[in-house]
Amino acid sequence: MLTQAWHPDWQVFVDGVKSDLRRVAVAFSGTRIGEGVREVRFTFAPPIWFSLSLGLGLVSWIFVLAGAAYLRFSISQTSWKRWWEGEDLVFEKLPEASNRKVLSVAKEKQFRNDKTTKTLVILPTYNEVEMIQSALDQVLDKAPSVEVLVVDDGSPDGTANKVRQYPSYGNRVYLLARSGKTGLGSAYRAGFKWALEKGYDAVVEMDADLSHDPADVPRLLAALSEGADIAVGSRYLNGIRILNWPQSRLWISTFGGFYVRSLTGLPMTDPTSGFKAIRRRVLEDLDWGKFTAQGYGFQVELHFFAWQAGCKIVEVPIVFTERRLGDSKMSTSIALEAAKRVFQLAIRRIFP
Repeated sequence: MLTQAWHPDWQVFVDGVKSDLRRVAVAFSGTRIGEGVREVRFTFAPPIWFSLSLGLGLVSWIFVLAGAAYLRFSISQTSWKRWWEGEDLVFEKLPEASNRKVLSVAKEKQFRNDKTTKTLVILPTYNEVEMIQSALDQVLDKAPSVEVLVVDDGSPDGTANKVRQYPSYGNRVYLLARSGKTGLGSAYRAGFKWALEKGYDAVVEMDADLSHDPADVPRLLAALSEGADIAVGSRYLNGIRILNWPQSRLWISTFGGFYVRSLTGLPMTDPTSGFKAIRRRVLEDLDWGKFTAQGYGFQVELHFFAWQAGCKIVEVPIVFTERRLGDSKMSTSIALEAAKRVFQLAIRRIFP
């Protein structure tokens, strides 16, 4: 019995005479020799393509190793070394328009270039009493033309009461208090509905923990004024712009983006971004009955359905900073829901 994977290119000779090769058990091959002492010889006679593939693989490895050695030890090839070590990096101020990425739209659709004169920043909160005062201060200071709606999911730490005590409450700051925690997606949908009822031209999604810089709000709104339907703040456009994240979380985030792009086809550098400005007409045109995600998967849904509807999506580079106070709302159940939802969107992409 030959202890090798069974393969039809094996041959067996008994006393110099070719014999029948049979599969004995699972992947074991053998032959019947009868009684007495016999000379049994197994040989492997691969087809020509096997030898050619093996030879091509060996030649490829030789070229790879030779090329690596040349780059490593050649004294004439120094430019790549200087680039790798950062000696040749030149930073220059690029015009704002060229520092953006415009996504190719799924369908040809022309929109009129409406101006956004009344904008609402939506801050979903749950136990953000430590950060909400500072968040409101900075948003109103760095984006003086906007108003703010805090959508609080019944925070037991008193976040809603903190908002009610804010000096501009009822003027530029408003509160949508809900009875319990029902998820990020539900909070944003409630905020969108409130904004449409109050006649706002655009809304801005952003976190209340200041991981999104309020100074970037005018930049997102400027992209809308230049014709975008959705302006998305990207952490990965033209390089990684994330501060104070552990390497493990950065790996998870980049893999998540790769997973979303691969399955849904979204041509975005940051398809999971939760910092964006959206025109009113996008909110009016989307079919909200298709949205099912309650957690961070809602952001992928929003990008996917807007992209499929032919909206013009522009990515604007931002700097993302890890929260300084409070706890992250990410959990295993939320991550699993997002992964499942992305898979469902991939199927919808094939079978709309």
